[in-house]
Amino acid sequence: MRVLIAPLNWGLGHAARCIPIIDNLIHNGIEVIIAADQGPLALLQEYFPSLPFLDFPSLNIEYSTGSNQLVKMMGYVPKLLEQAKKDHLQTQAWVKNYGITHIISDHRYGVWSPSIPSIFITHQLYFKAPDGWQWTEPLLRWQHFNLIKTYDEIWIPDTAQPPGLSGSLSHGSPLPVPPIRFIGNVSRFTHLKEEAPLIPLPDTIAILSGPEPHRSLLEKELTEKFEHHQYPLLIIQGKPGNTSETFEYTYVRKVPHLSSPQLLYVCKHTPYLISRPGYTTLLDLASIQRVATWIPTPGQTEQEYLGKVLAKNGQGLCFKQGQFNWERWHQHRSLGIPLSSPESYFSATQILENLKPKSYK
Repeated sequence: MRVLIAPLNWGLGHAARCIPIIDNLIHNGIEVIIAADQGPLALLQEYFPSLPFLDFPSLNIEYSTGSNQLVKMMGYVPKLLEQAKKDHLQTQAWVKNYGITHIISDHRYGVWSPSIPSIFITHQLYFKAPDGWQWTEPLLRWQHFNLIKTYDEIWIPDTAQPPGLSGSLSHGSPLPVPPIRFIGNVSRFTHLKEEAPLIPLPDTIAILSGPEPHRSLLEKELTEKFEHHQYPLLIIQGKPGNTSETFEYTYVRKVPHLSSPQLLYVCKHTPYLISRPGYTTLLDLASIQRVATWIPTPGQTEQEYLGKVLAKNGQGLCFKQGQFNWERWHQHRSLGIPLSSPESYFSATQILENLKPKSYK
């Protein structure tokens, strides 16, 4: 068996949640080839330096500076569909040239083949539209289901019993054509040995991620807030492949990236965390029963939905970007019910061994 794994490059979450799947495969003697680019490529090369990698350029998406991304993202639709066609042609060539027997795509729609079993990983079957645009959700769902119907299975990193961690993002109806398999909490932190970073750690860490310009805007906002209040903060910038440190400020220290063992240590032992409510982050923090203060990426409706649900459930404070209230955070930062999720016993190897491609593809 030779498995091609290709994560989307919108942030690091898609690549990070592929790590335990890759671990499972190579532990069982399965050959793995990884196709990625930019940050995901750097992250997975760091974690699996001995595996073969294919450079897989993808469409660079940049969000608008506003809070409603729907119009701008709609403008990207033709380019996204064209990119999916290019990805599919490239995938077909790799299947032939490298003897690929199975495919696992984490949200790269063109990565599938009609001749071999192809898996699509998502935590979001049902897209959320911005306020006032909910009438578009049936159309968004139809488009999404149309794109994933070529796959043999859909893997959802959550529990089948609602609401799970994803809530109505993946629990709902109608269901797409490919069979759905809930694979539980697949976190890179599971069974990982922690490692203390060789830098002093304050009691508050901010873990940044996601697309520009909002990653940089949040970094600027937190830097200004914590500098103004003369309160120590370590910002992990979410830039793998860059090992330089910056010491630009008196109270705020920044590092581009921490390895997964170091990030695990930080998340377990730092009293206060600030983070995007990205779904992979929720998986990671649930695996170690931690909570954070959440700042969703503006216009990223899945994060805005998850942030509201978490705050409603008492699982951490939630602030809009640009509206981080330092006094409220400082007063209530200790509050929050830790996230939790049952450990997953799913075996990617066992599933792939028994999976056959559908005849209709």
